Amino acid sequence: MNVTFSIMTVYEDVPRLNAVIGSIKALAIPNVEILIMGSYQHDWVHVDPSVQHILTDGWTPVKKNLAAKFARHETLCLIHDYYLFDTEWYKNWMAFNEHCTWEIASNPQYLLNGKRHFTDWVLWDHPTLPRYHSLHYNDWSQTQYQYVSGGYFLVKRDFLREHPFNEEMKPGSAEDVEWSLRVRHRGVMVCNPNAIVRQNKNHRDNDKRGFPYEQ
Repeated sequence: MNVTFSIMTVYEDVPRLNAVIGSIKALAIPNVEILIMGSYQHDWVHVDPSVQHILTDGWTPVKKNLAAKFARHETLCLIHDYYLFDTEWYKNWMAFNEHCTWEIASNPQYLLNGKRHFTDWVLWDHPTLPRYHSLHYNDWSQTQYQYVSGGYFLVKRDFLREHPFNEEMKPGSAEDVEWSLRVRHRGVMVCNPNAIVRQNKNHRDNDKRGFPYEQ
């Protein structure tokens, strides 16, 4: 499994961005590709042929669609610039893919305080359970009621090319919810319980109350 990682950034914290890149490189993925999606930043330099800068002033939906356009590899990992990859992430995705095919995927995400990020595998419009009800990572039976949080997820490149994000949506209008509800019936959505990412930024969700389900 070769992977294109596409990092959405506004260069808010260059050392943090470099830490994300470093954690990807440490996975030692053959033929890895890293796309940095953002406007020109004169004080950010990363001399590495596997790291490319895709110049764009567009906001998140534009960046994600461009990532699918430019990606060389079929597996596309879309992330914001504050996720670090556990050292076994790639190994665990390789093992997972031996018995599973998918178009959209997630895996456990942990906040800076060590808690589960409640949107990593979560309900949206279930008829009886509340919105943001966190599911067990092995429960794939509710995908018709779920959404995939846009901060981090995996998607097949050609699937995203066929079903792009809505670039007409304004910032703050939950483009990830709109996209998820539009495409969740068109592809297989799964969660890999063994591949883990961790945020390296103090997220607003750190102080939220306990979640309906804690892994």
